[in-house]
Amino acid sequence: LDQDSEALIDLIKLSEDSIGKKISELRQTINAGEKDLALAILHSLKGSASNMRYKELAEHIRRFEHDYKSLDKDQLEQRLKEAEEKWEKALNLALQVKQE
Repeated sequence: LDQDSEALIDLIKLSEDSIGKKISELRQTINAGEKDLALAILHSLKGSASNMRYKELAEHIRRFEHDYKSLDKDQLEQRLKEAEEKWEKALNLALQVKQE
């Protein structure tokens, strides 16, 4: 592998750990009703997903953050589930790149 490929693999590994952890933390804060902390995590997730060019995830998180205060418990759960699905999709694509 060249240096660019190695750097990309390192970034994918980093995002795998950090974004996955943030989504788990988001679930915990939503379940605990900690709105301010959930918004801070959403904001951080939006930046992380954008930096890694996980466009679909970043856009979903942007809308989630924007709408957060107007969502009821069921809507929050649905948006969270969608975020988890979009993260899995982004991660699977990234891991395919990593293996090539």
